[in-house]
Amino acid sequence: MAVGALSWTITQSQGTRATAETILSVPAGEGEGLPGDAQQAVTLAGTYAALIPVDGAVLRRVGQAVDQSPEQVEESLAATSDESTAVVRVTFEHEDERLAVRGAQTVTAAVTGADPVAAVGGDVLERVRDARVISVTGLEAETAALIGAILGALLGLVLLVAWERIDPRVDHAEVLTSQFGVPASSLRDLPRARAAALLERWQSIAGVDPASLRVTFLAATPGAERLARGAAERLVTLGAASGMPVGLGAPDADEQLGAGTGGVSFVVGGAPGTGAASEGLAAEGDLTVIVVRRGTRAAALRPSLAALSQFGVSPDWALVAAPRDIKDRIAIPAVGAPTGTREATRQ
Repeated sequence: MAVGALSWTITQSQGTRATAETILSVPAGEGEGLPGDAQQAVTLAGTYAALIPVDGAVLRRVGQAVDQSPEQVEESLAATSDESTAVVRVTFEHEDERLAVRGAQTVTAAVTGADPVAAVGGDVLERVRDARVISVTGLEAETAALIGAILGALLGLVLLVAWERIDPRVDHAEVLTSQFGVPASSLRDLPRARAAALLERWQSIAGVDPASLRVTFLAATPGAERLARGAAERLVTLGAASGMPVGLGAPDADEQLGAGTGGVSFVVGGAPGTGAASEGLAAEGDLTVIVVRRGTRAAALRPSLAALSQFGVSPDWALVAAPRDIKDRIAIPAVGAPTGTREATRQ
């Protein structure tokens, strides 16, 4: 839109230029004032072509016809003689096509004797073709705006692709893996069976007793804390539905696991580097999972990863999620609660 508007403005300021042309000739003959032979006619045609654009009387008369000063007319008026011929071409340029034709007609009348004011031509020059527009340069403002808008859209697409390549959005789990080397999954692509397999994979990565596995869920960026908790609750839901002893615990370790309860516990923390002590939770846990809001820029994740690295922690897994991925959940049991007494509810 900006390029289209700029194109329209520039075109409006410059406008179009129309060129009108009249064709004259110098006939050879024995009459009074006429050149005696063809070669003399050619020479005289060249002389007229040189004198017409600077003839003061012609410039003034054309200026009156098109409402311009003689100096302006002189810049727009031209005359040429075709090589080896007695043909003289007179051209006049103007922004308005009608005034371009009027200017060329006025020159023709002045040099052919129809309007006897010029110092050249007189009864010698003859009109071969009346004035007419032969070319129009420049674009109309509407056309320029349309072309500018198309070019601007193409430029915008190029810049958008370049921006996406420099700082891609995390719309898929593969983007996280390619950018940061962290194994990742998309929460919306996790049915019950895959969720159970994911939990088993986490147990294998942690290398601890599955009965006391503590998984720390961290928001990847500030403002994603509710999403991180929702993702943890969603996985608890899927794990419980598949019969796995999994629950949502509190950040305090003793309260979280409980004596002899057993089971996989999820603990949720805020974004690292925001004063939420998330780095400590990750350092105390067995496995760290960062929850990334779908559509987040990759560059926005680097501060959190840097804050974790200062505590010697790197994410073991990443989950890409959006609020709609966690809409439907069942009641979340505490770690160690009997799995047979859970009542499915809709939140």
